[in-house]
Order: sequence, then C-alpha cells, then structure tokens
Amino acid sequence: MSNSAKSTDKPKVVGGSNTDSRSNGSLAADATLPALLKEYLPNESEVQQTINTKIQGRKVHIDAADTTNRPKKKPAKSKIKRITSREKRQLGLYTIPKHCHRYDLFLPLHELWKGYMEELLGNTTSALVHSQKLIKADYQGAILSVVKSKSPSYIGTSGIVVQETESMLNIITADNKLKHIPKAASIFNMTVKGNTFAIYGNQIRFRAAERATRKFKVKPTIDL
Repeated sequence: MSNSAKSTDKPKVVGGSNTDSRSNGSLAADATLPALLKEYLPNESEVQQTINTKIQGRKVHIDAADTTNRPKKKPAKSKIKRITSREKRQLGLYTIPKHCHRYDLFLPLHELWKGYMEELLGNTTSALVHSQKLIKADYQGAILSVVKSKSPSYIGTSGIVVQETESMLNIITADNKLKHIPKAASIFNMTVKGNTFAIYGNQIRFRAAERATRKFKVKPTIDL
C-alpha cells in the first residue's frame, strides 16, 4: 500500500504549522496520539475504536487547547475625559457675553418658563401645594424681585433669572444690566398665576437639579 493510501486511514492532526503538508511536527503528532490514548484506555481495541469513531477525519489539537469556541472578549471602551467645572469656568462657558445683556433677548425664556409653571402647578388652587412645588421649581426664566436683603443695594432689583447656581441668582434687569444676587440673606417675590409668593433665599441654596429631588422639611420663617 502506498504512502498516500496510508495517509487516508489516519486522523487529521493539527499540532504544528501547516496542516496541508506533512511536516515533521504532524508526523510526530500521529505517532504520539495512539500512545497517548493507551495511557488512558486499558484495552488496545478501545484505542483503535476511539480513533475510528471520535478522531478519524477530525482536527485534533494536542499542543494547545482549542480556543475556537471561546467567547470573544469585548473591546475595552475608550474612556472619555470630561472637562471639570473649573475648566468650564476658565473657558468661559458659563459667562454671558456683554452684548447679550439685553432684557428683550430673554423674554422668550420667560414665556417658556410660564408654560413650565402651568404644567407644574396644574389646576390646583391650594397655596400649600403651590409653595411645595415652587420650592423645587427651576427659576431660570422667572421674574423675581428682591424685597429684603442684608445688602441694601440689592433691594428693589427686579428682572428675569438667566442663570441659577447653588448660591447665586443672575438676573437681567429691564435696563439691560446683569445683576448677581446671592441667595443667602435675601427674600424674593414671584408672581405666578395671579398669586404672589415670597421665596426665602436661605431655603433654596441648592442647585436646581438637586432641589428638584430633595425632601424639604417645614421650617419656621426666619426674619433677616
């Protein structure tokens, strides 16, 4: 029988570099496989039977584990570096340009805020419900007036809130001036749906997003 005829009776063994050509590594693998099976199978007949039924015509990896069925690892997500609040301030992202200090530019913002308040308050007429909702509301776009403050220069300031931070309300007045009013030690008046409410700055010294989810306790009014 020729060498080519003998090769058809032997299992395909993948243990080296090229499976199409008979390399020295694949010949060594053909010789090693039966000997390896004899160590684990007591009867020689079982060795031949195992080769014929389970190995014949199949690729057998004897030099490395078969990794073809292993799940592929997901590529690591690239981390996006976000700029900090300090960097945002340095870049001037929170700064309103001076040529935009115009009251009429922010009137559409006030109209949007009025629609927001209509949805927030709904049809209820209870002053208690209104006060509970207003303390959690976003004041950007509201028209506020300073009625009391420890700094007399702030009293009487009125305009549209264009920015709100944790401790400040930035208001654009009707004479096109941007005023920075601290919340602390200030009381503001705000008219909503024909009702005027007093907003105590000490009680809203939070960012708008934090205030919306915060639970407020009933506190006695503190005079300035």
